[in-house]
Amino acid sequence: MTQATIVADIDSFMDAVVSVDNFGSLERVETTSLFAGETKLAIDRAIGNFLLSAIPPTATIDSAKLVQDIYLVQAGSRAATVYRCTRPDQWTELGVTWQDYDAPADWTDAGGDFTETDKVTFTFPASTGEFSITGLKTLVDDARANRNDILAVIIKFDLEGENDGNDRYIWRSSEYATEAERWRLIVDYTLPLPPDAGRRSVPRSSFGERARSSRPAAPARAGAGARTARPSRPAIRRPR
Repeated sequence: MTQATIVADIDSFMDAVVSVDNFGSLERVETTSLFAGETKLAIDRAIGNFLLSAIPPTATIDSAKLVQDIYLVQAGSRAATVYRCTRPDQWTELGVTWQDYDAPADWTDAGGDFTETDKVTFTFPASTGEFSITGLKTLVDDARANRNDILAVIIKFDLEGENDGNDRYIWRSSEYATEAERWRLIVDYTLPLPPDAGRRSVPRSSFGERARSSRPAAPARAGAGARTARPSRPAIRRPR
C-alpha cells in the first residue's frame, strides 16, 4: 500500500454576513456559526480543492481522509458535513464569496453549490489539535473518474441557526508558511502487481522435453579409447 499526502491547492471560506467579501488570501480556513441574540455575527463555510493527479491512474483507492490542524475552537463538538462542490474547476480562490464562485459570477445557491450525494458527516472535536475526517474514499473515486482529478469540498455545520449555539473552528490554509500544518488530504492506495519478470521461459523440444543447450565436445584425453600398439622387439635367439 502507498500513501499520498495532498495539501489544499486553493481554499477559502464564505461568510453569510459579509456576503461579498473574499478571504482567499488569509492563512486560515474556518467553519463558524456565531450569534448575539437574534443578530447574526458570522456564518462561515469552508471550501477547498485537492488535486489528485499525483496518484497513478492505475491505482486502487483504499481509503481517504481530510486532516486539519485546528488551532482555535469555540464551544466544540458540533455536527458538520463534507459536501462535494459542484463547481470544482470554476470557483476561484480570490473570487469566491458567499454570493459568488468567481465574482461577479453567482452561485446558484448562496453559500456554495454542492450535492448531497456521497456526503460525509462527522463531529468537530472539543479541543484543538490534529483532527481527521475519515470516509472520503467515494469522493476521491468520483473526483478521479468524473472531475478531472479535482476533489472540491465544502464544509458546513448541519445547523446554522441562532438557536443552535455558537461554534467556531479555525485551521491552517494553503497560504500558511509551514506546509506540514496546512489542511491536507491523505489517500492510501494500492498499485497493481507488475508482471513476474523473475521467471525465464525455457524452450522445449518437439518431444516436450526441455531443450538442452549444446556443449562443445570435450577434447579427447591422452590414452583414451583404443590403445596404441607398442613397437615389436627383435627376437633374441638363445645358443643351443
